[in-house]
Amino acid sequence: MRITAVISEGKTQLRALLDHPMESGHRSDRRGNRIDANFLRELVVKRGDEVLLHSDIGANLSKNPYFSIEFDGAEIGDQIEIIWTDMHGEESNRTVTVEPAGQAG
Repeated sequence: MRITAVISEGKTQLRALLDHPMESGHRSDRRGNRIDANFLRELVVKRGDEVLLHSDIGANLSKNPYFSIEFDGAEIGDQIEIIWTDMHGEESNRTVTVEPAGQAG
């Protein structure tokens, strides 16, 4: 999993590569058994109490989905939280610090 938040010229770009199988429930394994569905249902991005993005997601994304959003108003050092929930109600989250361009890592 890799998540960065970089600010340049007043715009912050959040990039997130999430670890998730994103199984649609339409595939079968090598033995012909159906692979159970397991995909993300919701993605939320927050700065403090402010919700920057709330998105409903479905099964049509690839394994380990990549998300990128750009927004105004952040400052270097701000904490950005990304929260994702799968169809089983399992929630994961990560927090990343906004860094100046050229220093993200």
